[in-house]
Amino acid sequence: MKMEALKEEEIQEKLRYLPNWKVENNTLVRMQTFPNYLDALEFVYKVGHAAETADHHPDIFMNYKRVTVKYWTHRANGITELDFKMAGIVEKLVTENYHERDAKN
Repeated sequence: MKMEALKEEEIQEKLRYLPNWKVENNTLVRMQTFPNYLDALEFVYKVGHAAETADHHPDIFMNYKRVTVKYWTHRANGITELDFKMAGIVEKLVTENYHERDAKN
């Protein structure tokens, strides 16, 4: 896996497949609101578990029912393919675990 920072064109191309993600301050960012505090906390735990398994850890911010996940690779000083891989895992966690509940909100 390419561990150097992606070029802006590469980032924009990859973002086409992750419409819930955006780039802020050279960081890949996704915010998700959950139906309640415990669902948000459960999501944070699942993201943390996936991060530990991959040995690539995001910044995670939780504010009641809202969770923000931010990825970038320190060694590359930018966004890498690994960051996009992890963003895909986070997206899958949302879809598999919370999509139905989100639709009700």
